[in-house]
Amino acid sequence: MCVNNQRGILYASGEGEYQQDFRLDYHDVYITRTLDKSTQRYSNSVIMDNLSYGKVDNGINIMVYNPITQSVVVSFGFDENGGIVQ
Repeated sequence: MCVNNQRGILYASGEGEYQQDFRLDYHDVYITRTLDKSTQRYSNSVIMDNLSYGKVDNGINIMVYNPITQSVVVSFGFDENGGIVQ
């Protein structure tokens, strides 16, 4: 997981499980990656102001935030098979 803005990287995670919360302008952001022990698969979440912007559990989630309007422009994900989920 990598969160960056025009000034640089705000947060970058390594491998494994993690959870991180931070402020982005006036918004609360919470990101997680957890391991489901029964399936041995990771699940990702991206939450801002109690709204989920994570589109896929296993894959890459992208959320584009506009600091001028202070809002999410678009969010989508690439699933583990390379498909796009909006």
